[in-house]
Amino acid sequence: MINNYDEALAYITGTSWKDKKKGLERIRILCRLLGNPQDGLSCIHIAGTNGKGSTAAILDSVCRSAGLTCGLYTSPHLEKYNERIRINGQDISDEDFTAYAARIEEAASKMEDAPTVFEKLTAMAFLHFSKSDCDVVILETGMGGEFDSTNVVTEPIMSVITNIGLDHTAELGETIEKIALTKAGIVKKGIPCVCIEQAPEVMNVIKTICMFIDSPCIFARTSDVRVVSSDLSGIRIMTSALSEPVTVSLCGEYQISNIALSLAVLRLIMVTGKLAIDEYAVIEGLRNVSWSARFEIMKRNPYLIVDGAHNPHGMRALVDSLRKLFLKKKITYITAINSDKDVEGMLDILCENADHVYAVKVDPRGEDPEVLAEGARKRGTEAAACESVQKAIEEAFSRSGLNDVVCCAGSLYLSGDVRKLMREKKIEWKSLP
Repeated sequence: MINNYDEALAYITGTSWKDKKKGLERIRILCRLLGNPQDGLSCIHIAGTNGKGSTAAILDSVCRSAGLTCGLYTSPHLEKYNERIRINGQDISDEDFTAYAARIEEAASKMEDAPTVFEKLTAMAFLHFSKSDCDVVILETGMGGEFDSTNVVTEPIMSVITNIGLDHTAELGETIEKIALTKAGIVKKGIPCVCIEQAPEVMNVIKTICMFIDSPCIFARTSDVRVVSSDLSGIRIMTSALSEPVTVSLCGEYQISNIALSLAVLRLIMVTGKLAIDEYAVIEGLRNVSWSARFEIMKRNPYLIVDGAHNPHGMRALVDSLRKLFLKKKITYITAINSDKDVEGMLDILCENADHVYAVKVDPRGEDPEVLAEGARKRGTEAAACESVQKAIEEAFSRSGLNDVVCCAGSLYLSGDVRKLMREKKIEWKSLP
């Protein structure tokens, strides 16, 4: 029996997915026992490798600017599980988290095969959004698509596919075509699919699936969005989709593909009348969007930036943006990379413009910091392993000048640790040289 938040969290996180059979059977049974709370929700379903969170944040911001009650389901969290389930920007409360966990525990007790952590959280999100009468739900897959727990939703408003790259290859497949096939498993018969233009082999897979199941397929082009200027206040864009230029409050030009994709989704929504959204809401939503740990500036003079880049595609976008925004500035990286990721590929990119690298470990799956540091040194970059994130930040700042940059990247959990340290004011900022 669950009586408080700590007990609720212990129950929700108590079942690993590692030895579980892949499929939707458990989540379907669990949802049925809970009264199928996902039925009747108006969902925009998002899959992809990179850009899911930012795209979801843009769509959420626009929907809220339109006055809609908007649910948002994302993963992973940075500091607390509650962050994954939000309505109008507010995390699910500890009280609701506890109450829904108790309902899920009761339902799951009737199942032969216990649901996983993500299945329980997904069911909780459906319960919360259904009870709150959300006008729209922005639903992000956790990993993959076809067998992702969120795919129990059968009639979304539309399916959305962001950039696809090589990540989670052990679970999703070792080629980009296999991963694209899995991600495109969210596409539904007769439901429009909007995808960002990308590698031809990815688009061919998505085109084929959409054609096979009679799903209208639209490819959004990054070239449809022109960058007027880009600095640390955001990206000013012009596009034929809007009657005036607008500054999007996200840093890093890698966000352009996510902006272009979001605009294509919103344009289709307005044309079809699926939701009450107008151009004013789109402009205001773009101006006000925020998304933690995506080129997030935590401190200035020197700069402390956190970014959740955790695969080579994400790292490439981050490093290119840092190079452009901080031309000729010294950049020190603090990194933690899980051993099941493409460690070598990420280090190759990170060391391109690194003055120094500090390696840490923030996750049980994390690569040994000494191995990461040695990998950086082999690439000609000064590097050291650190015992903690706090120590790494303090060391990095002790050797940074006023306009230099300290960037934390390689893992979303690293970003969460940095944000927590900043919130709790645990960093000891040493005098600048």
